[in-house]
Amino acid sequence: MNHLKRYWGIWSILLAIVVIITTYYAQIDHTPIGLEWKKTSGDYSELDNMDIVGSTSTVNQSVMYRLSTNKSKDNLQQDIVGANFIDSRLNIYNHQQLNEYINEYKSFMRGKPLFIELYEETNEYVIFADIKEEKLMVEVLYKENKEVNKMEFPLEHLESAYVHISSLNYNDNQLYMILGYEKETSENGFPIMNYKSIRIDLDQEKIVEEKQIVENNNKQKEVELEFLDSFIQENKEYYLIVERTYNLIEESAESQNYQNTNTAHRLYLYDAEAGEQVELPEIITENSAPVLYEGNVLFVKEEGGKLSMELFDIDTEEIETVSQVEVESPYSIPMLEVRGENAYLLYSPNEGRNKIMLNVTNINTFYNVFTGELIVNQSKIEGEVYADWMEFY
Repeated sequence: MNHLKRYWGIWSILLAIVVIITTYYAQIDHTPIGLEWKKTSGDYSELDNMDIVGSTSTVNQSVMYRLSTNKSKDNLQQDIVGANFIDSRLNIYNHQQLNEYINEYKSFMRGKPLFIELYEETNEYVIFADIKEEKLMVEVLYKENKEVNKMEFPLEHLESAYVHISSLNYNDNQLYMILGYEKETSENGFPIMNYKSIRIDLDQEKIVEEKQIVENNNKQKEVELEFLDSFIQENKEYYLIVERTYNLIEESAESQNYQNTNTAHRLYLYDAEAGEQVELPEIITENSAPVLYEGNVLFVKEEGGKLSMELFDIDTEEIETVSQVEVESPYSIPMLEVRGENAYLLYSPNEGRNKIMLNVTNINTFYNVFTGELIVNQSKIEGEVYADWMEFY
């Protein structure tokens, strides 16, 4: 009895925590939310291994959804659960491919960060890379026998407290990666980021090439660099980079406010083999969703109530129209992804935000292989639908 009295306070706290957690999950609405697919044309097989992840917004709550294809039937299987925003984020934020890695390679995945950008997969390997304690860590899982080869490469020479992997690619047993690191800070305290390209020979297990891609020494302006896409094949190594410049517009003892200077916005292609920055035409810079396809730039432009998918040939500097779709303005910023020979264009066509359109086009034939739309069923839920990203696995 004295034992119970002594620990009664601790047991009370634990009991309260259990009650709070149980009540929290009991109140979550797990009723499927009202989303419907309507196929206009094409074959659902073009959507195999693809999910659309997004959110719906209502008066009472915001909920996340994941929409997956049914691989065995000419129909879409909805994997959608209505829950409060935080709970659904925890459940579906992870990439579907990562979930498959966890199920298939439990030991290899144990303790690893769940960011798909840190993984590469081939027919033979699953490759993981990360930065820990001024070391570049690389692990290669051999699928056939589940053996793992671990490598470490010191990074003390970067002399930076913050190093991250911006890009990871595998080609012909070579691992290509871009490391971003903070070299110093600007006069206003912004981090000045620089970027190196590193190539690791997985047979030799060593870094065989290291090049400075971007060196930013401008202490007067706040320059932000983002790697949008990469293409590595044979003797081509291209990186698509957007550069944004921020100007200080207000300063006080408590804070500093900056604004994006659109006139200084630059979009360029970095040719790693030549060590040159290739400036891209303004028509690409002014529009959205640029990606690389076989070393050329695929982008989307809006003109005269139409969305056009355009292909810019780097060698000839010519622009060719791949496909066009009619749109109702205003619409959300479109998303563009390329897998194999298909380009996937996801956009919202109207102001009501109750519909998401998907167009899939074969880039080589310019043939539209799938068109469909995701609609909010207003009889089930009065709200808006948003697409956050396309996920391929």
